[in-house]
Order: sequence, then C-alpha cells, then structure tokens
Amino acid sequence: MRKWRLPALEEGRLQAAGKALFPLCFVLSSTLNLVFFYLGLAFEDNFIQKGGFILGSLLLAACCGLALLCVLQKRLLSPWSLLLLGAVLAFYGVCFAVCFARFGFRPSLVRYFTQFAAFSLPAFFAGIYAAARGGGRAFFPVLESASFAAFPGALIYMNSTVFNCLPWGYGANLGILNYMGLAYTFLPYLLAHVIQFVDGADWTVPFTGKAVRRPQLVRGVFIAVYWMALIASATRGAYVCVVFFCLLLPAARLLTRSGRAKRACLVCAAMVGLLLFNMFVYAPPGLYRVSRMNLFLDALKQGHLMTTSQEDNAASRIDDLVRADGGQQIINLPGTAEPGTTEPGTTEPGTTEPVDIASEGLKVRNRGTLFKLAIREFLKSPLTGMGPGGFTVKYGMYPHTVLLELLCETGLAGTLPLLALLLLALCKMVSISKSGGGENLEIQNLLLFFLVYALQANISGTLWQCSALLAALGYALALPMPPKKLSSK
Repeated sequence: MRKWRLPALEEGRLQAAGKALFPLCFVLSSTLNLVFFYLGLAFEDNFIQKGGFILGSLLLAACCGLALLCVLQKRLLSPWSLLLLGAVLAFYGVCFAVCFARFGFRPSLVRYFTQFAAFSLPAFFAGIYAAARGGGRAFFPVLESASFAAFPGALIYMNSTVFNCLPWGYGANLGILNYMGLAYTFLPYLLAHVIQFVDGADWTVPFTGKAVRRPQLVRGVFIAVYWMALIASATRGAYVCVVFFCLLLPAARLLTRSGRAKRACLVCAAMVGLLLFNMFVYAPPGLYRVSRMNLFLDALKQGHLMTTSQEDNAASRIDDLVRADGGQQIINLPGTAEPGTTEPGTTEPGTTEPVDIASEGLKVRNRGTLFKLAIREFLKSPLTGMGPGGFTVKYGMYPHTVLLELLCETGLAGTLPLLALLLLALCKMVSISKSGGGENLEIQNLLLFFLVYALQANISGTLWQCSALLAALGYALALPMPPKKLSSK
C-alpha cells in the first residue's frame, strides 16, 4: 500500500511553521495578554482572558509536542544527541519525583510542575525541532514579525507612563499586566530588533510577505519605543540584562570579526546612554520609579544588596532560620502572628533550635537575604541539598537565582550533572559559531540571546519555571556538528 505524503508545498509550509515555534515559546503567552488588553479584556481578572491565555498556551504546547514527534519519526537526531537530551529529561523527572515524595503535593510545588509542563517542556521540544530542522536562521525574523502584535502595547505603556497617566498599580502596571511581566515581554523583541538592525537584515510584514519599506528606519523606531517602555517599567533586572547585552554584542562582533562592529557599538552606546541619562540627568515626572535603580546602586556602594526600602526583618535571623525545621513554611507567611513570650532572636536555654520562629511574622524583603539563606542552606547539606522545591517549602519564596537554587535544593549531586550539560551545550554552540559557514552568525546571535537569559535566570528566575534554560538546552544539545573539512595537501 502506497504511503500518503503531503505535497511538497504544504510540507514546506509546515516546516516553516514548525521553525516559528521556537521563538514563539519566548513571547507568545505574554503577548496574548497584550492582545486581550487591546480587546478590553485585561483590565480586571475575567474568565475570557484566563481561558484564552490557557487555550493559547496549550495550543502552542501541543504543536511543540507534535514537532518533536516529527523529529523522532524522521530520525533526525544522532544517538549522542538523544542520550544528552534524555539526560536533561531524566534530571527534571527525578527532581520532581523526589520533590513530591519528600514534601507532598503542596500548591506551590504543583504550580511549579504544571508551569514546567505547560511552558518549559514545550520550549525544550521546540528547541530540538529548530536545531534538527535548521531553524536558527528563522529565530530573529520570526520575533521581529511577532513584535508587530506587542508594539501597540509598548507604545501605550511608554506614552502613559511618561505622561504619568496610568491608573493601575501606582502608574506601574497596564491593567492586570504588571510592570515586570511587561518588561520581560518587551525584552526579547528589543533584543531581536537590535540584532537585526546591526546585521541590516531584511524584514517582511507578517502574513503578507511584503518587504518593510526602509526597514532600518522602522527598526530604529521599534527599538526606541520598546527600550523606552522597558525603562518606564523600572524593572532593574531587565535593565541589567539589556546593558549586559549591549556589552556582549559589540564585543562579539569585534572578537569574531563578523562585521557591523561599528554599528553595534553605536546602537548599544546610544541605548546605554539613554538609560543613564534618565537615571542620573533628567527623567520625565512619570518616570519617577526609575529612582528604584538609584536605591540599588547606593546600597551596592555600601556593600549591601538592597532591592527595596521596606524593612527586612528576616535579615538578622538568618542563623535561626537555617537551623529551623524545613518541613513547614517558617517565613513569608500571610499576615503577622502575635509574638510569643520569647524575645525575637533568643532560644530556650540549652537548645539550639529557635522557639516557634514561624510565629514571629518574619518576611524577606531583599534579594541579598534570599541569597544568604540559599548559601547557608547549601553549606548545611552540600551533597544532596534540601530537596527539590525545599527552599520554597521552607521560606515561601524561591531564591531568585537559578544557580543558588540548584545548589541549595539539589546539592552537588544535582548541580554538577546539570552544569556539565550546560557547559557542553555552551561549548557546542561556541564551536559551531567559529566553524564558518552560512549559519555561524545565526548561532552566535542565538548564543548572545541565551546568555542574556542566563543572566536573567540568576537575577529573578527559578529553576523549575525557567523555559529559556530548557529551550537553550534543547536547541544546543540537538544541533548537528558541521562536517570536518578535509585539508588539501
């Protein structure tokens, strides 16, 4: 019986659509909320917005799963790549199994697992498909095309914030979309536009196939709007990520001599200059929240990591908190209980455990305290850690840095294998980017993009919801190595 096959044209379209899944994993879900905002459905919580968000995310996840099945069916992966990719899945599978066996099905842990399954795992699958099908070249053009959907939201947010007329969240949010979520929605679009601007790439209007007239001028407008909207959000982690990128891109162009180094230096210097001008010289009245960065910098000068001006009453109790039992949440509890008879910071005579520390209503306000707690918890159990999810169970909050979360929750037993996979993925991408050929610049650009997200993951990310980490691992570990060139004698 003859096997039915798609016509070549339809199969080509399906492959193009499959390659678009990888970049969309970074932006689709968050951009959906902006689309609902345009429709007037994201001003308050409502069923249509929530249902539409869930449906869109599940549809993307299903497409990513089908894309992976296509790769496996056509046997496009080498045995070595399959082994490494299987090791990534085994790591997370073992971690979640240990997590639920040790701490039970707590709501916070179940939320980690469902978000991992809905967002991180599909991104992993999409990365594998893009690598096996040569989708790296389509990554930034797809992001540029998708940016048309988010651009009105960035323009609205920029204008409303600059003129101080946003009615939600003290002039910080856009309806139910908070300032941090907006910043990290705009971030990948901004990075894509800068890379395409530096490389002078072509640009087509979505769904029409028509070329954008004067693409560099249009890109300049998009870069300015997205960057000003991001500055207006006053999201310090996003500031650091963009500045880091503005240092990486010119350096990469200069070191690899891949061209456009002068243009990269100029556009990146202009972006950093605009941020510094708003921070230290002049900012419109609506950008008063930019001063949050000054608080952070002033504290750094004094040797402190301070991310809020609110009192952090847990900072002085780190020793007692680390000694306390990890089977229950002892910090960041809702409300503040009445203090007991024992004074805060004291223990019963002859004991080493703090007395009912959970009743003291302690709360972590600063990232520095979270980092110290994570380091102390790792030193307490350096081999196996607290158990996956253990920091959240004990403190009601994740450490806000993937590396310290990995160390304190899985110990060296979990940290070393995952770091080995990440190092292998990094070396593979660097090797391919130096090998020459038509796609070496695309691999280099993707590597810079992933490095920015690596920084973001260690500023405010959590290991169990880090879609960018899984996407990068899936793509890098599935990349086929270029054939070695035969030397001519």
